[in-house]
Amino acid sequence: QDYRALRQGNLALLRGEVLSFGVVKITQPAAAQNAVDELLRKANQVAIEATRPYTAGEPTKRVVMITQGQVEQLIEEINDGREYVVRILSAGNYVEEEQQVRVFADVVPNQQVFEEGEVIARVSVEPDNLSQDTVEQRLDTLLAAAQFRARRAGIVGDIQVEEGDVRTFTNFLERLNNPEEPLEQISAIALNPTNTSGPLKMRLLALRNGDTVFSTAVEE
Repeated sequence: QDYRALRQGNLALLRGEVLSFGVVKITQPAAAQNAVDELLRKANQVAIEATRPYTAGEPTKRVVMITQGQVEQLIEEINDGREYVVRILSAGNYVEEEQQVRVFADVVPNQQVFEEGEVIARVSVEPDNLSQDTVEQRLDTLLAAAQFRARRAGIVGDIQVEEGDVRTFTNFLERLNNPEEPLEQISAIALNPTNTSGPLKMRLLALRNGDTVFSTAVEE
């Protein structure tokens, strides 16, 4: 598969790519099978759309493949009344028109990862060298560091700034490029208590002497 994908250059799915994901809490034994079936159904639909992008597809066609043993193990893992994040991931690299997409399940407890206000990442800025390119590079570094730490800590859901409105981010960047006073750091903090399932909503802060000069918070 990998060799053929490299030759054809039309990779549709990457190894480890998430095809479906959900939070489950099984309180009745029979519900576990239904939850797994629904996650596999969603994964199957995503796999069809990825490997057959130029056709209407066959919604009822089974493309994803997982062994019965893996399904039984998954059901056993989640069938204890605790809350879990379950992801169905691609087991390999697949090109367009693949007839089968092998998948596997990843299960982790849905527990708190970050507290409200916890610093996720921070970078320093040099007040005397704040060209526009430098500011954007430092902000890119901050976001990359925050995402890396969040994923490493176990966040599997979306990671975003505030409510995900791009204008919030661009307004913050504009203020970084035109600060009213010298800045020393920019940091990203958790906006809310955040579980494994996410989403992780981050607030960006521009700091001087440890105090917030401005942030991505909506000003009322």
